[in-house]
Amino acid sequence: MKPRASQIDKAVIYCRVSSDRQVKEGDGLRSQETHCREFAKTQKKQVFRVFKDEGVSGSLPPSQRPATQELFAYLDTQKDRFYVIVDDINRIARSMEAYIEFSTKLAARGAILISPNQTFGSSSNEKLVSNVLMAVSAFQRDANIEQVINRQKSRLQNGYWVFHAPVGYKYVKDTCGGKVMVRDEPKASTITEAFEGFATGRFETQTDVAHFITKSGAFPIDRTGMFHPSRVKAMLTCMLYTGCLEYQQWEVTLREGKHPALVDMSTYVKVQERLGLKAKAPYRRDLREDFPLRGFVLCACCNEPLTAGWSTGRNGKHPYYHCKTKGCALYGKSIKREAVDGEFNNILKAMAPSETVLEIARGVIMDGWKKKRNEYTTQLTDVDREKKQIDQQIQGFMGRLLEVEDRTIVSLYENHIKELEVKRQILSAQAKEMHKVDTSRDGAVGTVFDFIKNPHSLWSNGDLEDKRLVLKLAFAKQLPFSKESGFGTAAYSLPFLVLRDIHSQESKVVEEEGFEPSNACAGRFTVCCH
Repeated sequence: MKPRASQIDKAVIYCRVSSDRQVKEGDGLRSQETHCREFAKTQKKQVFRVFKDEGVSGSLPPSQRPATQELFAYLDTQKDRFYVIVDDINRIARSMEAYIEFSTKLAARGAILISPNQTFGSSSNEKLVSNVLMAVSAFQRDANIEQVINRQKSRLQNGYWVFHAPVGYKYVKDTCGGKVMVRDEPKASTITEAFEGFATGRFETQTDVAHFITKSGAFPIDRTGMFHPSRVKAMLTCMLYTGCLEYQQWEVTLREGKHPALVDMSTYVKVQERLGLKAKAPYRRDLREDFPLRGFVLCACCNEPLTAGWSTGRNGKHPYYHCKTKGCALYGKSIKREAVDGEFNNILKAMAPSETVLEIARGVIMDGWKKKRNEYTTQLTDVDREKKQIDQQIQGFMGRLLEVEDRTIVSLYENHIKELEVKRQILSAQAKEMHKVDTSRDGAVGTVFDFIKNPHSLWSNGDLEDKRLVLKLAFAKQLPFSKESGFGTAAYSLPFLVLRDIHSQESKVVEEEGFEPSNACAGRFTVCCH
């Protein structure tokens, strides 16, 4: 039934674009609205509202579209009949199911659907035309999706990642077209250090890694003021950081990518192995700068870690260590922090070897380094030979895949190929590291000797993480502390044990073969040691 001529024909406009990019960069919504308003004027209809679904896929049912739901709610509040103007049928939906639901709900509210580009109606011919147009629209949508997927799959096969860039990377325009991932500093360097630290045991747990990342200041943190540990595992298991990529959903096997690696494959494999291990020294949330030895110093009576805290007295707060083991003779008794920290500082100072011992150790290490360098040429040749053998094996398995149809055998071959690809990437990473050794020699040796020469300096001048590093590098196990006698015999790590043995042997030789007793002239004793 048509409205009377004296009545005002009321109308609303519905617009939709399917992506956020179209909303920000395109002019689709505005052009749709303009076209619909011009059409309303020619049809002598007054537009009361405009409803816009921004960045909403046409395949979604109307119940999942915000503006569509607002349109239906608005019509429910109106007593008069409304015309709903759309620019094109594909703005309504991109699937037959969504179109039928949309048009059915409009009809239930007495609304009439009109468009400047199509004619909608209830006759069999008009329904046929609408259905054909919607089928074509759905076909175009599916064809576009297939085309996009095929392009993305081709780029993946060529080594280009096409999805969201993981943290540590960003996209830039490639000179050959498209986009390619590059390092995003300082996040990239922080991720590299996090991987290497976890692989070597510098960071015992994923929480330790989270603490390091938080301290770096390169990443956004949560409301607790920390990079949450739950995000660490996703980072440490991301294959893209090796410079390789794979996408099993599209059967894109592991291959070298066009983006730079943040970690080498051997380090990545070590990290995956460590993720399956139980941590031996978890990060303590109660560990603070005030008590860096908390959890490391043991009670000499019960051999359990001492806890620590501040006690309130008449003249303010005072720092103490405590034993909290029930049944221990020292349970509940306080030990002044300055007593524990003072003796520990003396231990670190005494660990510094003499210049004579350092020079001997430096010479031994440098001789060993030169010998190792001479072996690199042979090792590189072996690596190249093994890579060629792996390439031949992969080609052999690929040939067999074309000859078999049994899915079990196909899956077995595919697993073998993936294992060989990982092994090849590890060998490539090893070759790259071998080429770097000569350039980093002096810096690496210098860093090691700076620490060995004076571990107390790093302890006294470093932050909490540096102090924890000193504890791991300088001692083989935790230290017991007695309130009466102080620290017991310290269990030094292997490097310091070796240096102490060298010092003992040198001193023994001097005392047995020196020109006169050691207490006669300290100066001559030193000369003899040299």
